[in-house]
Amino acid sequence: MGRHLITSALPYINGVKHLGNLVGSMLPADVYARHMRLRGHEVLFICATDEHGTPAELAAAAAGLSVADYCAEQHEIQADLARRFGLSFDHFGRSSSAQNAELTRHFAEQLRHRAPDLVVLAYGTNEAVEPTLSDAAYERGLVDLLGRVARATPSASCLLLGPLLGCLGAAVFGFFAVQLTGVYFAMLTLAFAQIVWSIAFQWVEVTGGDNGILGVWPEKWAASPARFYWLSLGLAALVVAGLRVMVFSPFGYALRATRDSLLRSEAVGINAKRIQWTAFVVAGTVAGIAGALFAYLKGSVFPDTLGISLSVDALVMVLLGGIETVMGPLVGAMVYKALNIWLISQTDLSKLVLGGFIVLIVVAFPKGIVGVLETLRHRHHGAAPKPAILTSSIESAE
Repeated sequence: MGRHLITSALPYINGVKHLGNLVGSMLPADVYARHMRLRGHEVLFICATDEHGTPAELAAAAAGLSVADYCAEQHEIQADLARRFGLSFDHFGRSSSAQNAELTRHFAEQLRHRAPDLVVLAYGTNEAVEPTLSDAAYERGLVDLLGRVARATPSASCLLLGPLLGCLGAAVFGFFAVQLTGVYFAMLTLAFAQIVWSIAFQWVEVTGGDNGILGVWPEKWAASPARFYWLSLGLAALVVAGLRVMVFSPFGYALRATRDSLLRSEAVGINAKRIQWTAFVVAGTVAGIAGALFAYLKGSVFPDTLGISLSVDALVMVLLGGIETVMGPLVGAMVYKALNIWLISQTDLSKLVLGGFIVLIVVAFPKGIVGVLETLRHRHHGAAPKPAILTSSIESAE
């Protein structure tokens, strides 16, 4: 007779309690636990409520409670459901408990010492036990290559590797994309994004497929929320400052010349394709920095990040903030995300309300938020109108 540890999928703490988790996971696990007990095996049947992440924070805000109070209240509801269905749990705990965190660390440490070649992710602690951890070994015994690289490489190195890979990818894709213009350019960039998504989704041995790469957390020097916030803010400020300097450099004026009149720019000796390709590479490099920070913020990366929907979100942020400006996308991103988070906590029709608001803003203020503010500023100060030849090249970059 053997000893068996049995568990089931952890039910989320937020949302309406539904039968999917009960029927698809808890009841089958309960049946198996009872069966093994009847056969004389020693069984430990455990489960817990999943109390980590943004869903718990949003649900607590909507209920007007602190996260701790909300999780405690919902845990009791979930535990009562388990009791009323007669589930034979030996222990029904909480993923956020100090006992669970300590127990998980203990198991991970024992596995690390007893099986050094095994790479394990410590679930339920909201942190990785070691920087070199992976999710795949936990579930499938398959350590995906990118997971090893991301977790074996120090955070600072990954923050450099992100923009480097973004630069290389943009250099390849941009070489082909800039050969086209207008809607065909947009379609080709979206096609490249779909190709990369397909590779990430289907190459399970490397990327983990739809399970993604989990356990990508920053090192201790940037692990606390406050430190990571200041790190992200500092990098964002440096990038924005660098882009603004670039906009008013000779390269920036050449780029705007190709935007305003392709034929005239080529007539004065500007290599339009090379300028556009360089701008594409710069954009890819900046996106790589954002991607590296995003991975450390979420602690995981999934193929959905490469989907078209995220590209559409970025386009909406630009339109909302104001095109042909440096600060426009930044302001648009802050407004868009703030509205999105707030509406989710207020109504089930958040996407509908958000979409209607964005349509209203874009139609009423085609220049975007920053463009409208710039226009009002000029009117308030009674600025003299600039010569037409300089208007698009100077105002659009402010």
